[in-house]
Amino acid sequence: MASSEGAERATVTPRFIIARDGKIVLTATGNAGWRDTIWPKIQELTGTKA
Repeated sequence: MASSEGAERATVTPRFIIARDGKIVLTATGNAGWRDTIWPKIQELTGTKA
Protein backbone atom coordinates (compact mmCIF):
# COMPACT_ATOMS: atom_id res chain seq x y z
CA MET A 1 0.00 0.00 0.00
CA ALA A 2 1.08 3.55 -0.61
CA SER A 3 0.30 4.81 2.90
CA SER A 4 3.17 5.51 5.26
CA GLU A 5 2.20 2.53 7.42
CA GLY A 6 1.88 0.33 4.35
CA ALA A 7 5.35 1.33 3.22
CA GLU A 8 6.92 0.90 6.66
CA ARG A 9 5.17 -2.36 7.54
CA ALA A 10 4.69 -3.96 4.13
CA THR A 11 4.97 -7.56 5.32
CA VAL A 12 2.97 -7.28 8.56
CA THR A 13 -0.31 -9.13 8.79
CA PRO A 14 -3.17 -8.93 9.42
CA ARG A 15 -3.88 -5.74 7.52
CA PHE A 16 -7.11 -3.81 8.09
CA ILE A 17 -8.60 -1.23 5.76
CA ILE A 18 -11.62 1.03 6.22
CA ALA A 19 -13.01 2.33 2.95
CA ARG A 20 -15.86 4.79 2.54
CA ASP A 21 -17.36 6.07 -0.70
CA GLY A 22 -14.71 4.22 -2.68
CA LYS A 23 -11.80 5.83 -0.83
CA ILE A 24 -9.49 4.41 1.80
CA VAL A 25 -10.17 6.22 5.06
CA LEU A 26 -7.80 4.37 7.37
CA THR A 27 -5.38 1.46 7.39
CA ALA A 28 -3.69 -0.41 10.19
CA THR A 29 -1.72 -3.59 10.67
CA GLY A 30 -1.52 -6.19 13.40
CA ASN A 31 -3.76 -6.90 16.34
CA ALA A 32 -2.75 -3.69 18.09
CA GLY A 33 -3.70 -1.74 14.97
CA TRP A 34 -7.17 -3.27 15.12
CA ARG A 35 -7.59 -2.54 18.81
CA ASP A 36 -6.04 0.92 18.92
CA THR A 37 -6.96 2.33 15.51
CA ILE A 38 -9.55 0.42 13.51
CA TRP A 39 -12.07 -0.52 16.21
CA PRO A 40 -12.36 3.04 17.62
CA LYS A 41 -12.80 4.40 14.06
CA ILE A 42 -15.55 1.86 13.34
CA GLN A 43 -17.32 2.94 16.52
CA GLU A 44 -16.95 6.60 15.56
CA LEU A 45 -18.25 6.08 12.01
CA THR A 46 -21.23 4.00 13.14
CA GLY A 47 -22.14 6.12 16.14
CA THR A 48 -21.64 3.25 18.59
CA LYS A 49 -18.78 4.73 20.58
CA ALA A 50 -19.42 4.33 24.29
